[in-house]
Amino acid sequence: MDWARGLEEWVSARVEDTLKRLQESWLESQEVRLDSVQRQLQIAIETHAETLNLRQRQLEERIEELQSKLLTMDVSWCVDQDPLQKLQQQQQQQQQQQQQQ
Repeated sequence: MDWARGLEEWVSARVEDTLKRLQESWLESQEVRLDSVQRQLQIAIETHAETLNLRQRQLEERIEELQSKLLTMDVSWCVDQDPLQKLQQQQQQQQQQQQQQ
């Protein structure tokens, strides 16, 4: 009976040891997977951030370009003539065309 109990304790100890090693191995594999996923996420985040920064710079450049054009248009319009004078000229041209017909 002592040898049976000794065998049972030995088998129990081996089973516990094996389970412990399996758990450790499984946890290590999960940590490796987690590290891999974290690296992939970090790369994706950095890539997305770079894309957003590039797009922001492009939009800022486009805004500056449009603001410059708008300023140019405003200045040229003001330099050309004032709105009332332009309207009067258009009306005169229309009257002249009607009179010629």
